[in-house]
Amino acid sequence: MLVPVLDLVAAASTWYSPRKWVPSIVYGPCTARVVVLQVGAWAYLVAACEIFVHLLIAQADAAFGYEFWVALLVVIGIANLVPWLVVVLIWRAAIDDLGCLSSHWWALPQCALGFAKLLVLGGGFYLGPAAVIVDSFLRMVELVPTPPVQRRPEEKVALGLSDLSEL
Repeated sequence: MLVPVLDLVAAASTWYSPRKWVPSIVYGPCTARVVVLQVGAWAYLVAACEIFVHLLIAQADAAFGYEFWVALLVVIGIANLVPWLVVVLIWRAAIDDLGCLSSHWWALPQCALGFAKLLVLGGGFYLGPAAVIVDSFLRMVELVPTPPVQRRPEEKVALGLSDLSEL
């Protein structure tokens, strides 16, 4: 089971660069991991708001009882807001160095967490857990060593000012 995952990681390492800047909707240019985590964070937050609106609509004509608190604490709180906090923490660790949380070795536990959220809770319209899983795969790609680009000495001399952005 691990071999296809490693093949996927090796194949992805040919097109994914861990520090390649891509457009982002919140912070301007950032890495692909940050964009994926932004999507996951927004998915959890929108799902929590949508479920809260449905809860208020359902409670409009119903008797106020324990069902309201179960829906509020379990369905909204545990299934959407707690995973939202986890995604935001991982997101901040992807942007800033937060010590051991920024380590690439958290990729497998993060992947397991994403699958657990996908299968057990299913919060975030399933987009939140999928974003966590995709981010864990991108984190795995960062573990694959990439050889440095070797240039011949004559190529280094021939570079002009316009070519410096390609380095």
